[in-house]
Amino acid sequence: MTFAEANKIKIVDFLTKSGIEPAFKKGNKHWYRLRNENTPSCVVDTENNTYHDFGGGGSGGGTVDLVCWMENQKAFGALLVLSGYKNIPQPLSFKREKVKVIAESILKINHVQSLQNQALIQYLESRKIPFKIAKQYIEEAYYSITNKDTGEVKNYFAVAFRNDENGFELRSKYFKGGTSPKTITTIPVNLKSVNVFEGFMDYLSALVYYKTISPAMTTIVLNSTSNIRHLYDLLPNFSKINLYLDNDPTGIKTTSEIICRCPVAVNQSAIIYPEFKDFNEFIMSL
Repeated sequence: MTFAEANKIKIVDFLTKSGIEPAFKKGNKHWYRLRNENTPSCVVDTENNTYHDFGGGGSGGGTVDLVCWMENQKAFGALLVLSGYKNIPQPLSFKREKVKVIAESILKINHVQSLQNQALIQYLESRKIPFKIAKQYIEEAYYSITNKDTGEVKNYFAVAFRNDENGFELRSKYFKGGTSPKTITTIPVNLKSVNVFEGFMDYLSALVYYKTISPAMTTIVLNSTSNIRHLYDLLPNFSKINLYLDNDPTGIKTTSEIICRCPVAVNQSAIIYPEFKDFNEFIMSL
């Protein structure tokens, strides 16, 4: 079996054969739980036959990439797994050791500078975020990850979005993560109106959508729905609240909680991009 042949195997068929069914489907996007988690964090695009993991591994790609990640294999080993794909006698076991390695690694920021790395600029442009907008809010970070078990150190770089306590959300084509302390990011403009975004890619996508480089209202980026506790004390200060959270179970639940506390809040994600998971996915579809 060649790599081209292996990548023609549908990811959803492979997962089904492996005993893994989607948690839910939205159009051509199938969401899976590939680790012990309440909210599914791995999405498969059935149209392109690709996947992306948002749960900490930051991996993504085609069928071979998925098998490499799930079975902790190199490319040739993945081909061997896929060669016996039709005769798999029992569900394949997801290698928890890989998740453990990620969880038991130390991430250290070594250097942060203004956005200029062409690979990162191209990554943002692939997400439909132009440089003229990105440079206003995004920096680039050079960081290392040390495996606590082996002591092995690997160096990486990523776009970096700073929060109110100088922690960073890190993104690249191959990685999604962040550093402590974890909290919200506030972009102050006025004291009466506020926009609330779940992630910074959604905030940047909104700037693209509204054709501006700066918001007309105070903006708060949660950076994670787990940071919602930092928002609750602030919301009573605003008479107008626009919510741009994800259209997934966690985002919908968090939106409902905010509206219950603050009835003036408006769920803009259900108005602007009801058929898409988030603002960036919507922008990329235009």
